Amino acid sequence: MVAEKAGATVKTGTTEKTGQKTSKNDSEYLLTFARGLSVLRAFDSDRPEMTLSEVAAVTGLNAAVVRRCLNTLLELGYVAKNGRLFLLTPEVLGFSSAYLNSMNLETIVQPYLQDVSDKTGDSTSMAVLWRDEVLYLQHVSTNRMIRLAAGIGTRFPAYATSLGRVLLAFQSPQSIADYFDHTELVPLTSHTTTSRSTLEIILEETRAQAMPVFKMSSIMESFRFLCRFLPKSARFYAPSIVPPPPPGLIKPRSSRIACRF
Repeated sequence: MVAEKAGATVKTGTTEKTGQKTSKNDSEYLLTFARGLSVLRAFDSDRPEMTLSEVAAVTGLNAAVVRRCLNTLLELGYVAKNGRLFLLTPEVLGFSSAYLNSMNLETIVQPYLQDVSDKTGDSTSMAVLWRDEVLYLQHVSTNRMIRLAAGIGTRFPAYATSLGRVLLAFQSPQSIADYFDHTELVPLTSHTTTSRSTLEIILEETRAQAMPVFKMSSIMESFRFLCRFLPKSARFYAPSIVPPPPPGLIKPRSSRIACRF
């Protein structure tokens, strides 16, 4: 997949059409580096601390390879050790801060999201489609009792989220077909649509409407509407999302508030 913005091309680590990883036989591909990154990505909220064998099981790498990766990351300060357990250190935040600082999203986007949030009384978010997931880049929260549990760097399956669907809808037909070919459609709630044919219809409707509404598609969503942050001519979409109140409450003033971006 290749994303373009303001004349720049960004390679996501996958081929443009298939979405598959770059061939490990490519002379430009550093397998050791890729393994080190997979070890870093193995840690998450469900696995904040792991033993060497647990990291090996999560990554599918040989224990000896994982040991070398962990020891290297430990030496560089990206990983710490507590007895037999390994955990990430704040040093890894340097990767995300480098991206955020280079894109200057907080200065450019945050004021718009905050303005929409102030006018609707709801949280707003901006995200992009990264491989087969929605990746949140900016988020403005509210003081509501029920809030969107998402922050910068949060990822969710694209097929099960409204943000993901609007991003998928404006991909090329081949890219959409490739996405469904390699993505396992797993139900996250009793309302999650997992039928490929149904999802393809939803994506067609989304392209026509450009303002979809979804109900409880995933754990973190209730009722939401979206608009694309960039024009149709762009191939790199960053939609914003505003969650209207549940049925029975006052409806927000209109979707055009969100689309003033």
